[in-house]
Amino acid sequence: MFIRILKTVIRNKFGIFWAFVFPLTIGTIFNVAFTGVEFKVKEDPIEIVFLEEESTDPMYMALATSYKKVLKDAYYDEAETQSIFNLETKNYSEKDEVLEKIKDKEITAAVYLAED
Repeated sequence: MFIRILKTVIRNKFGIFWAFVFPLTIGTIFNVAFTGVEFKVKEDPIEIVFLEEESTDPMYMALATSYKKVLKDAYYDEAETQSIFNLETKNYSEKDEVLEKIKDKEITAAVYLAED
């Protein structure tokens, strides 16, 4: 069956192009474009603040906890030695202070998880 499909593709000029020439051309272009590109590991973690509301809703608290866990457990390497984010948790009422820190470039970003 494979031989029959291969013969069908080879009979058609466009079939040869899409089956063999196009993938090799694209592969060569990507190889040339990305040769020598290495991913650089940042030495310092990215400073972010997680703003959370005071809530008694168990769904919100579970979602906020799991979101913070994902951010804390993000590492650059598989050995989990270099964290991507330095996460600080603050109450939403402190948002103005956090925005000032972002303007002063003390922190990079703030993450806010709305309750509603």
